[in-house]
Amino acid sequence: MFQASKSLASARRLRLPKQMALPTEGDIQFVGEQARKVVGRLIELPFSLSQDKENDFVLNVLYAAADNEPVWSLSQIKPQGETKLWQHITSDINLISNLIKDAAETVKANANQAALNKAGAAPNSAQEATQKFSTGIAAILDSALADDRALAEGNVKITPVPVLLKTINHQKLTGKLALQDKKVTGEVYFSEGEPVHCLLKDIGGDLAIQELMAWKEGDYRFYSGQKTLAQTVTLPFEDLLKAGLALLEQFGYLETNGLHAESCLIRKNAMMSEQELRIRLSKGVPADIEQQIDFYELVDNHSTIFELLAKRPVAKAQWVPIIFNLVSSGLVQISDQASQQSRLASLKSFGIDESELQNTAKHLIRTETGIFSYPAFIYFLDLEYLRYQYFNFPFSVIIFSIMMKKGDLKPPENLPTLAIRRAMQRISQVKRPVDMLGHFEQNEFAMIMPNSNASAAGALANHLVDVLGEAPLTSDIDTRSLAISFGVATVPENCQEMDKLLQAAKKACEQARTGRERVILARGVVEDNSELRHLKP
Repeated sequence: MFQASKSLASARRLRLPKQMALPTEGDIQFVGEQARKVVGRLIELPFSLSQDKENDFVLNVLYAAADNEPVWSLSQIKPQGETKLWQHITSDINLISNLIKDAAETVKANANQAALNKAGAAPNSAQEATQKFSTGIAAILDSALADDRALAEGNVKITPVPVLLKTINHQKLTGKLALQDKKVTGEVYFSEGEPVHCLLKDIGGDLAIQELMAWKEGDYRFYSGQKTLAQTVTLPFEDLLKAGLALLEQFGYLETNGLHAESCLIRKNAMMSEQELRIRLSKGVPADIEQQIDFYELVDNHSTIFELLAKRPVAKAQWVPIIFNLVSSGLVQISDQASQQSRLASLKSFGIDESELQNTAKHLIRTETGIFSYPAFIYFLDLEYLRYQYFNFPFSVIIFSIMMKKGDLKPPENLPTLAIRRAMQRISQVKRPVDMLGHFEQNEFAMIMPNSNASAAGALANHLVDVLGEAPLTSDIDTRSLAISFGVATVPENCQEMDKLLQAAKKACEQARTGRERVILARGVVEDNSELRHLKP
């Protein structure tokens, strides 16, 4: 359970005679009593399950101080060396006994399965034994969490982990905070309110504490006075708290955008240079830039989050900021791969190939910008308006322009084609898959948002302002020179006729272009601009 400490490794040793059976609770109690007699002396009890040296073990126990609980550890002895199976700090003899039994059963089952595999048998017994061992550990730890000595207990849904840590810190408590979520258990040791050691799954220290703070479910109990020899936490508490809260916020953002284990990441721009990639990533939350680039290069538009993390195993406190930066900077989009695969599978069952759909869409899209042509956009707008007439489904239209300022006395100019294409790529990765993006009239653009009110459309427009201005569209365009204007109109909030809807959205866009606001919502279709509502970005 815990990493070996230097004190344990270098302690004076007393090796007891080897026994050919599992230690009983009486044996374990005797070993513990021998260790208590001489503080700082390591007592070793070797034992074996058979004559086979693969089943040799050694149980260690040490009292680092007279008023501390003993440190127990179990190792397996093989011809090639010693492997530590677990380490735990406790006075509970029954807990140690159960841990020894489960570990021994698992090692024996794995050895039997290896022999079966060698003989050609199906590899399932070892997996079942390992799962049984994990379940047994969880049950034992759950029993330990139910200890009546707990000073406080509850659920993190009611008392979030950051609040728990702040309370322990402010009250300068010494002890162990134990948390359990399903089969995952975490432990944080405090000394006078300062965290000194944390262990969560296979990670420890600062990263483990930050990950614990992002827990939204689970039970907790605090045991006063419990101490540890391990010292894995290095950051001051305030820095840990700040990092943990940031992780919680970032993960919430990703969940809101649809992130789950089966999601996949889609690259926005496959032709982006490494220099531009570094510039955009450098503007995100703190994270190792090389690690971010390495992860970005793994994104292949079809691997799930689970598969990507299997290729680059890192702690949650590391991968969340990386994916947050990739998504928030517009480099990648979160896609529901399971839903997409389900749709494609349904189409294939009718003999329809995805490439046929793509070829059909090409006739509706302008190649140089990658979005619907003006006639195609009007065609889809007419269909959406018919849906409103027949089914009363509301929808919004956003008309917008993206131009480049050349000075206070000169009118803005149109963007070059490459910059427009990259701008549309960014927008495409932020909008919903059902939102339709296309050209409008000569030099403007528009978007149809089905089943959306003015508030939702305005929120997206403000987000698009940020996305378009967060990094240069091309190396020779300064983001500060962009002239971005959005006008939003909604059926039936603003009107019930399609021509008036376009008139309202266009008028709102024109006022945004000549005013100080970048996003304006149309309240109604009238002749003067007083009926247009400003929405600050």
